[in-house]
Amino acid sequence: MSGIVLSVKYSEDFGGKASHFHDCNQLLFIKEGAASITVNGRTVEAPAGSLVLTNRFERHSITPLGGSYKRYVLRVSPAAVSLKETDEMLLSVLINRPEGFRSVIDISDIAGEYCLILEKMTEEYGNGGELCGYMLELFLYRLLALLYRKAPEIFSEHEKGLSETVRKIKTEFSENYAAEYSLGSLAAEHHISASYLAHAFKKITGTPVMNYLYLCRVAAAKKMLAGSDADIGAVVEKCGFSDHSNFCRLFKKSSGMTPTQFRNRYR
Repeated sequence: MSGIVLSVKYSEDFGGKASHFHDCNQLLFIKEGAASITVNGRTVEAPAGSLVLTNRFERHSITPLGGSYKRYVLRVSPAAVSLKETDEMLLSVLINRPEGFRSVIDISDIAGEYCLILEKMTEEYGNGGELCGYMLELFLYRLLALLYRKAPEIFSEHEKGLSETVRKIKTEFSENYAAEYSLGSLAAEHHISASYLAHAFKKITGTPVMNYLYLCRVAAAKKMLAGSDADIGAVVEKCGFSDHSNFCRLFKKSSGMTPTQFRNRYR
């Protein structure tokens, strides 16, 4: 199975999970019970009817708050999202973090609709029948459309032409993170001023241009550390960092641990 939706799972009486990351974007819907959710150091209590959004760059932890705890977890491919140009506005909530964004959203008034859709998605994913990936994608768009009607402020503002430029830069960073870039060279390439690009990029994504590049590099480093035996020096070089100390500083800021600690934990 391949497509934009990587997996959909339902679980009960989940015991919690310490600070961690996924190399994907994730929607977690709490059907019953409550949990304490921490995303990038900010903790929020999430009761039943809460939707929790995290992207591939965000460190998060989940602690159920007693009693029965039931949830759906839907994981979405970052690479597939970057290719969906025509659906950028809806999919932006999976990646961008504009001003006013909230990781935990109360959708209790539409929880019934969400449960029905997620139940169908879970069944479809489990069966894995013909056109399964396409069906899961349609269900995902329905979930996002309902969320937009409920909380449009957490979706990025899009201006014609400008969002396309930002999307192209994000895709380039994700695919060619080891290359050398500068704000000036990117602005010149896209025929806009550096100051305008800086403002627009942060407005749409919630992150400065070069910081987004560093996040892509750290995400790639995490994948290499967890999935290969390459030494840290080789990872530093392959991911485009200028020196070992700078890499370690940015890595610890992002993950909360050193590269060695991360490898020991996730290998």
